Amino acid sequence: MVYGAIDPLPSIGESMTALAAAIESADAARSLRRGTGRILLSRLGTAERLMARGRPDRAAGHLRTWMLRVTDGCRAAGKPHRHDWVTDCMAQDQIYWGLVSTINLMNVR
Repeated sequence: MVYGAIDPLPSIGESMTALAAAIESADAARSLRRGTGRILLSRLGTAERLMARGRPDRAAGHLRTWMLRVTDGCRAAGKPHRHDWVTDCMAQDQIYWGLVSTINLMNVR
């Protein structure tokens, strides 16, 4: 899909690569609840496969439903919620806003 003269697909790919790196970095720094790094990367991979199948709407919905809700405590309350998987606000903000940016790019029509 091309928006005007701009194709968002390369930007989506770059954004998803940056998200994966942020998740891996947070996992290495022990800023994620135990075992959740693998799950977040798996969910990101599902969104990538949906994009490859030409389903940006489903990919965006997947990220919104399965990833935003476990990375939103610091934004909403200034500290992680008990259900948040990212326990450090700096790491959580990086992942959360990366998700928001990626979802917005996926919604470009």
